[in-house]
Amino acid sequence: MRVAIVNFSRQNLVSPQEIMAAVQRLPQEHYAKIKIIRYDPERSLALEMAYINNNPESLRARGTYLHDWESSDSVVVIYPFKTRDVFFHTLYHEIGHHVFFRVLDQSLRDEWFALRRVEKGFVSKRARKDAREDFAETYSCLCFRCRLLNHAPQKADFMLRKVFRRVPAARRYV
Repeated sequence: MRVAIVNFSRQNLVSPQEIMAAVQRLPQEHYAKIKIIRYDPERSLALEMAYINNNPESLRARGTYLHDWESSDSVVVIYPFKTRDVFFHTLYHEIGHHVFFRVLDQSLRDEWFALRRVEKGFVSKRARKDAREDFAETYSCLCFRCRLLNHAPQKADFMLRKVFRRVPAARRYV
């Protein structure tokens, strides 16, 4: 794995080694094209995105996923966080965006869109926004907060079988 962990010395809640261990828990294809995981305590990228897109909601984001189409490299940016739980949820959420856009093929994305029309449960308020946020939130919950998956069992099964390619051991995610 050649992911650069950048700027995390500017906080003291999570070490670069813990970040690397958290990423390495995932299937390798889920992070293979992520080149940098960067801490941005000034939220400079969020400010730029809010200005460029005329979207003040960008200022409330906890992280951002970026992809360079020319190089096929991806970057995860994490903004200030107050707890380890918020950090790990945000990290896995942003990696979930990467998986949705760069790892899944279109047929699996289409299957997710169809499932979202059937499964009315959501793991968080943010997941209700759109299919991409629903995927990223569900992905993060599968990696970090499994209890919330009880609200969306079909989506959890999809994640396990299709995204992580594992057979669920039980229907209850605790």
